[in-house]
Amino acid sequence: KESSELINMHTGEDAPSSPSDYLTQGQVHAVFLYEDGRKVLVAAGDDGVHEIELRPAILGKQILKTGTIIFDVYYKDDKLYLAEGDGGFSVWKYDLNNTPECIGRYKPENQGIYQLLIDADKKYAFLHVGSNILEIVDISNPEEMKQVSSDTPYIGLMYRFPIARGFLKNRFAASSWHAFG
Repeated sequence: KESSELINMHTGEDAPSSPSDYLTQGQVHAVFLYEDGRKVLVAAGDDGVHEIELRPAILGKQILKTGTIIFDVYYKDDKLYLAEGDGGFSVWKYDLNNTPECIGRYKPENQGIYQLLIDADKKYAFLHVGSNILEIVDISNPEEMKQVSSDTPYIGLMYRFPIARGFLKNRFAASSWHAFG
């Protein structure tokens, strides 16, 4: 690692830079930036979920190890949402001061979940399932999550992070897949 490597997360002109010296034991698949820009959550593969403070110095810790591979992470209103590959999709109660507590899990048959997108009302999860499926799951009751819709392209595969981040007018989601021709 070069000593000149910096993470430069500006929230104002006088915001300091921090040396990038936090490493996880697992492969980092995704990063979620808290709204205040001071912390991130890291989906660190088989090393679970890490929470990292960015300023005044980089300080991090593992907050959860599920025994699965964490591919994607999202946090909103004391809820932690995880795409856990073959472990499925899970919802955790997490108030930032305590250990996360699992309050629900959705697992499609014979398919892993690799990306998630949660709508603004936290009622639906848009999930990248397997190699080419987009599922919409009702998460309004995390203890009884259920699929309400799915879409499979008639041809082609979905590669890493095919679901666009964010919604258009809090209603429309977009995804992409690879097809020949």
